Amino acid sequence: MAGARQERARPRGFSGTLPQTLGESFHIDNTDGFASIGFYVTPPIGGEVAFEGTFDGSNWQSVTMRSVDTDEYVQKTTVAGDYVGSVSVMAAFRFRTSIGGSADGAVGGRFGIEASMLEGVEFSPRPDKFGGIDVHVDFSTIVQQTNAVVWDPGSSRRFVVTDCILFIHGVIDGTLSLFRDAATTGNYLMKGFMDPSVNAPIIIPINLRTPFKGATVGHQLKVTTTSAINFDLSISGYTIPV
Repeated sequence: MAGARQERARPRGFSGTLPQTLGESFHIDNTDGFASIGFYVTPPIGGEVAFEGTFDGSNWQSVTMRSVDTDEYVQKTTVAGDYVGSVSVMAAFRFRTSIGGSADGAVGGRFGIEASMLEGVEFSPRPDKFGGIDVHVDFSTIVQQTNAVVWDPGSSRRFVVTDCILFIHGVIDGTLSLFRDAATTGNYLMKGFMDPSVNAPIIIPINLRTPFKGATVGHQLKVTTTSAINFDLSISGYTIPV
């Protein structure tokens, strides 16, 4: 009837078991057209859960959620915690076991009517709130180095370099290479011949417009020199879980 008042859907709760088997999922239909979702998830023991959505009911894509605990933006997790994000115009949302575990996990939460806005959109974030865990590492040496680890993000994290500064002193020349995982083409953050015997000290600041990332989780940032170059290195950046 024309002019009839249309009732809006009330927030709807959900809960269920997250299967430990790789590829299985806990699926939630969004037939009421909710715009946001909030939940507490416990991944299968030793496993990983991916957050995914679909607009047509067939093709699933990764969906970014915000961790309430760490303020990180993530699309999967291996640890229990609270998350919030947008499911606007999605037909369905699911929690898929992307790494199998040894026992089932669980999830509970609810859909909401109002749009979910990230704090980075609503407010200007302070400099240390940018969606990642900030990290600062340093490395100093007076001896020759071969594949020395400058930054080890751990087996479940990926390093991201935003800035670094290299201070070279002494009188020994040589080539210095800073790279991820292995010293091959495409993996170098920096590689060049240093001649402090002529131009000491050498100060090289690097501010990256596009961050330099480990190719995958667990990759280390390493350094190799062809001689006993004396140098100090400071690295700034953050880590991400994927």
